[in-house]
Amino acid sequence: MKLRRVFIALPVPPRAATQLSQAVTPLLTPQMSPVARENLHLTVAYLGQIPEDKLAPLRDNLAGLATLLPQ
Repeated sequence: MKLRRVFIALPVPPRAATQLSQAVTPLLTPQMSPVARENLHLTVAYLGQIPEDKLAPLRDNLAGLATLLPQ
């Protein structure tokens, strides 16, 4: 049974992502790799390792929440 790392996250609005990237970039060291601006998100909950066969019901239960987010 394959496990997947699962978390619930909210996207960062583009303007805020740009500002955040600009603020963080000077702090990066050569050992760090920056996250692409379009991949920035705010993790709300880390659910841990979930068996793949449990993901569909979880996704279905959470799908309605996405409709509540501003576009």
